[in-house]
Amino acid sequence: MIIGALLQSTAYSRAHMIVARIVSGVGMGFINSTVPVFQAEFSPKATRGLCMSSLHLTTTANNPRCLHATVNPQPRHLPRLLD
Repeated sequence: MIIGALLQSTAYSRAHMIVARIVSGVGMGFINSTVPVFQAEFSPKATRGLCMSSLHLTTTANNPRCLHATVNPQPRHLPRLLD
């Protein structure tokens, strides 16, 4: 994720941004597949359900924010940088 974020912040062309997004997507897939297992293994029995649902709740709650950033990436008064 950190490498993908660095690549995205230094993107100077469309191809660079596409590669950076792919790297970030692989990192996010790794996190989404390992964190629930880690939480299930190490959380106490009494709070396991709360710990497991918190990851999915925050991911779902942030989806509208990500969609807005993808559909409208820059304010209209700024020049488009990656065209």
